[in-house]
Amino acid sequence: ALVHEGPVPAARALQLLLPVCSALAAAHARGIIHRDLKPENIFLSRKSDHDVAKVVDFGISKVKEKEAEQVRLTRTGQLVGTPLYMSPEQAKGDPVVDHRADIYSLGVILYEMVTGTPPFTGGNYFQLLWKHGNEVPESAAVRAPALQIPQSVSALIDRMLAKKAEDRFDSMDEVA
Repeated sequence: ALVHEGPVPAARALQLLLPVCSALAAAHARGIIHRDLKPENIFLSRKSDHDVAKVVDFGISKVKEKEAEQVRLTRTGQLVGTPLYMSPEQAKGDPVVDHRADIYSLGVILYEMVTGTPPFTGGNYFQLLWKHGNEVPESAAVRAPALQIPQSVSALIDRMLAKKAEDRFDSMDEVA
């Protein structure tokens, strides 16, 4: 529901994603990284006169351990995650993926919510992985000028979509 209805006004998109930031901040504080954040894993429920977003499906989440994390593969040998929303470090198969991968994925979702299109498309899984790992997306405000996305929202998304994890926000609380 978050991205399948076309562009969402920036103020509404931010309002919907604030509880998502809170839920992920709580998970991250416990050392849990979602690693497969996508619109299908954000459930909207109606409470009285407003929608509430909830994060679901922590099925491939990773509990952060002190030792270095090994690259996790599914039984079919595929990297864990959904390529349309995958962070650059996941796309490159980096052995260490931290909470900032979730920040990147939420940035992709927010980009798609406010522009109506994901930052990257590709003809196949590998093209998407390459683009996430190597290309800088067009800013949201430039992608959809008719939607008049505020520059502050576009800048927020740009930082969430930084290629290097250390160039992103340090936490979901900071994103919020």
